[in-house]
Amino acid sequence: MAIQATKAVRKQVKVRIALIGPSGSGKSFTALRIVKGLGGKTLMGNTEGDRGYFYAEEFDYDIVDIQPPYTPEKYIEVIEYAEQNGYDNLILDSGSHEWSGRGGLLEIHDKMPGNSYTNWGKINPRHNLFIDKQLYSKCNIVNCLRGKDQYVLEEKNGKQAPKKVGMGAEQRANYEYEFTATFMLDQETHIATAMKDNTHIFEGKYDVLTEEHGILLKKWANSGAAQESTPSPPPPTIEPVNWPTFWAGVKSKLGYDENDVHAIASAMRKTQITSLSDWSREEVSELMEKLKQVYAEDQAKLKEMEGQQEGN
Repeated sequence: MAIQATKAVRKQVKVRIALIGPSGSGKSFTALRIVKGLGGKTLMGNTEGDRGYFYAEEFDYDIVDIQPPYTPEKYIEVIEYAEQNGYDNLILDSGSHEWSGRGGLLEIHDKMPGNSYTNWGKINPRHNLFIDKQLYSKCNIVNCLRGKDQYVLEEKNGKQAPKKVGMGAEQRANYEYEFTATFMLDQETHIATAMKDNTHIFEGKYDVLTEEHGILLKKWANSGAAQESTPSPPPPTIEPVNWPTFWAGVKSKLGYDENDVHAIASAMRKTQITSLSDWSREEVSELMEKLKQVYAEDQAKLKEMEGQQEGN
C-alpha cells in the first residue's frame, strides 16, 4: 500500500454530545438548551413517552416517538429521517434503550438460541452500525443516556442522607467515548462534569449547561475550514451462499427438501419465506441451527412413538 502524508488541517465538524445522568438530572432539558444555542431546526427521537413533550412550550422542536422494540435499526431510521428532512440537530432521548431497553440488544441477545459468546458476533455489527451512523451524521447529535444509578451517603444538615449518583451510562462499555464531549449531570444541582472534552471548552469547569454553551460549541465546530460532507459508511455487504451445496448438505444431513426449509424459515421469521437468496451467511448459520433443533425434536418424538408401540 502506497502511503502519502498530508498536512493536518482543522475542518468544520458536527458535534456529538452525550449527557449521562440519573433520573431527574435534567438530561432532556439540558439537551434542548444546548441545541437552541447551536441554532437551526431540531428533531427529538423520543423513547420517554409523554415526557418528550413536556418542554414544547419552552423550546421549538419537532418530535418522533420511537416505540419498542428498541432495535438499533429504529434509531438508524430516525437519524436518516433527520438528515433527509433538513434537521440541523437531533436529540436521542434516550440512547440507552437501544442497549438495555425493551427489545434492545441485551434482550435480543438473551433470547437468541445457541452459544451466548458467539451470538455477540451477530449483535455487535448491528450496534456498530448505530455508532457509525451517529459519527458520520450530517446533524449535530445530543444523546441522552440513563446513568447506572447508585446511592451514596453524604452529609446534609449534619445528617447522613442518601443521594443518587450516576456511575456511567446504561450502554455498551466505553460507548461514552464515541462523542465530541461527554458530561455527567448531577441529580440535584444539574451541574455538568466533563468526562471527555475534545473541544477544550469545558476543561476545569463545572456549570449547568445552557444555550451559551451551545453557542460556544457551534463556534468551535465552525472554526475550521469548510469540507465536503462525509458520506455515510456503506451498508455491510451480504456474503453470498453457495445454494446448491447448501441444499445438498441439508438434504443429506437432515433429510429436508427446499419446501421444508422454507416452512421452517417462515416459522423462524414469522413471515412467508419463498426464497433465501438474499440471506447472509450468518442468517443461514442461524437457520441451520434451527433445522438441527427441529430435526432433533422430530427424532426424539419418533423414538418416543416407537417405544410406546413396543410397549403395546
